[in-house]
Amino acid sequence: VDDTTEPGKEFNANRLYDPDGRLVGTYAKRHLVPFGEYVPWRDSLKFISALQQIPHDFTPGHRTGIETVAGHRIGSVICFESAFGPLMRANAAAGAEAIVVTTNNRSYRRSANAAQHVALSQMSAAAIGRPVLHSSISGITAVIDADGVVHDTTDLFRNTVVTGRVTTMNGRTPYVRWGDWVEWGSAVIVVGALGLSFRPRRKLPDPVDQGSDA
Repeated sequence: VDDTTEPGKEFNANRLYDPDGRLVGTYAKRHLVPFGEYVPWRDSLKFISALQQIPHDFTPGHRTGIETVAGHRIGSVICFESAFGPLMRANAAAGAEAIVVTTNNRSYRRSANAAQHVALSQMSAAAIGRPVLHSSISGITAVIDADGVVHDTTDLFRNTVVTGRVTTMNGRTPYVRWGDWVEWGSAVIVVGALGLSFRPRRKLPDPVDQGSDA
């Protein structure tokens, strides 16, 4: 299924080609960036001239992007989709053994956002128990294993080729199995523990003097 064949619509998409140059897979980004890839309430906000810099709205995709590469099922997300746990979880739950994150962080220049993006992919890798190949046009590119450990990275704005080896993974982590209930449950436990620690303690009565008269 190719989401990007809908006439008259524009997509932010990854395309997978085989060694013969044939298109074998397409993934259209599902979680679009507001005021970056589309303008919400465009008609109501048309008085803001700066929004003319975004003349067209991308259309979100509708499916999880998983393709088979060399016998392994590889999931795909685009840019800051890797920061959204439900999207990464959906790939793992659908059978992805590794995740590829494609991004272009050039607009962030030399700020901390590129490093933050890698950190978000690290967290997602550990949460779903899948290695992540974080591929950025302008950096930072990174190879991240299923424990969230980064093994290889590139510097910002340097032409570099990264090679690495990852172990594809199956199975379900608690987050893949139960989703955000894991986070909510943990939050409830922490709040409950804090509440108990601040609960006023009942003051014990002073001990009675048991001394005898002389």
